Amino acid sequence: MRYAAILNSRQGKAPAGSDPWITSTLAAVRDALNHDLTIISSVGLNTWELVTWAAGHFDGRILLYVPYPYEKNLSPAGATETLGRPALENLICREFALPAQRVEFIFQPPERRRGTKKTFWPERDRKLIEMADVLYPISIRPRGNLATLIAEVGKAKNICDKYRVVYRQQHQRHTSEPFTCSTATSTRVAAWDYLTHWTRAANGTWPGETCAEYYRDITLANDHYPRSAIDTLQRILRERLLLASPAHIRGGFPVVSFTALAPHEALQLMRWRRRYVRWSFEPYGIAIRNDAAQAAGIRPVIYGTPADYQHLAEPDRPFFQNIGMRGGDWLPEKEWRHLGDLDLAKIPDEALKIMVHTSMEIPQIRILGDRDIAAMDR
Repeated sequence: MRYAAILNSRQGKAPAGSDPWITSTLAAVRDALNHDLTIISSVGLNTWELVTWAAGHFDGRILLYVPYPYEKNLSPAGATETLGRPALENLICREFALPAQRVEFIFQPPERRRGTKKTFWPERDRKLIEMADVLYPISIRPRGNLATLIAEVGKAKNICDKYRVVYRQQHQRHTSEPFTCSTATSTRVAAWDYLTHWTRAANGTWPGETCAEYYRDITLANDHYPRSAIDTLQRILRERLLLASPAHIRGGFPVVSFTALAPHEALQLMRWRRRYVRWSFEPYGIAIRNDAAQAAGIRPVIYGTPADYQHLAEPDRPFFQNIGMRGGDWLPEKEWRHLGDLDLAKIPDEALKIMVHTSMEIPQIRILGDRDIAAMDR
């Protein structure tokens, strides 16, 4: 059996199907399979995961290398508890819609148990290149890690350059320019009696979505990233559901967060977070009239210190928020929370307002229902 490795340097977190590295990667996978090669691939990074999904989608044979720590390289799919290898293999096959009978697994030996998941990626890349008979360099960053490995290890390999494209700087679709709103929007403060859940683009799968669904949609969306903030808002409206998350919540309680801030005030808190390569949140959301929100169980956050948390009754703990290390860092958000998923079908339509960034986006939302839609630019 002969093996092929389809290689891409790290790419942006918001790919579209028309991106050259995407189209060339798919073409290289087809070419390798047409030459009866088994695809060597991995998980934990979108460049490898696209190859993994495509190899299964095109009914190919796959040698799948799982880097250590195993569960963390599968997040957010199922990575919170330590799973045995059969369970991990089943999870990966389910996530990427892989035919189990055509997949062979290799788990990276946990020789070093310290570091983040990225600590183990360079060793993974070297191992896959060493195991391959044919290398397909696609989008390779000059003088980057893969370029060095190809030059060092790839000398004895067959190299197919047919699908190589120019490497482009990652994150080119993201911008850190601040969001703005019209003067008319900022004058409606006195009339604002809503709690708003703002959303943002997803850097990966939506909650409850498989990796196969995610990568399939990326290859089908030619002109945009299909997990943008407005796509996320559209999904919420289609499902009429706000999914709770335990992320950054003390005690791990799954909650849906809201703010009592008026839209123009909330814009001031929409910050570009370089560490996560995303906005804290974006001007797309669901606003619920205050009386309906409280009737649905949405409560104001209890701001305090870690010591205060210990004295809270159990039912109040999901609504606790640390006041902040530097004194009052989180107070300006005027946060409210709902414990667990929020079924929007139970909220009267007249108590809902849909928020979008520009009036040009209203038709995209209007097709999902005749609700009150407000644009920040008018």
